[in-house]
Amino acid sequence: MSASQQSLSLWASIRAIQLMSMAAPNRSNYNPSKSFNEVPSYDSLPYKRRFWVWGPPGSREEGLGMLNLLTPEHVARSAASEIRNGERVGLGWEFHKLEVPPFGRVPFQINVHPIGYARLSL
Repeated sequence: MSASQQSLSLWASIRAIQLMSMAAPNRSNYNPSKSFNEVPSYDSLPYKRRFWVWGPPGSREEGLGMLNLLTPEHVARSAASEIRNGERVGLGWEFHKLEVPPFGRVPFQINVHPIGYARLSL
């Protein structure tokens, strides 16, 4: 499997998680075997302006949002279904290697500003 195919497969897995989470108002009642008819109606939702509710406002669960779906069991199951041959793809890129930006992007730039001085003009 080429790197682009692996990247596409990873993207598809993430998108599948996103789509599954849209039908799950919170993790406590998240059940991937539920049918669409079992999803609560809009009128019955406690916070109608929120797309999904992970926990009470201000709670740790709410702060994590969709990361609540990334349980150790889910990650292990997803990884096991994706790994075919052990080929690895590095996702990190060191700053000194960004002299020529890839994919038509603008050059990488770091601006360090001292703290405690008068307002900085950028």
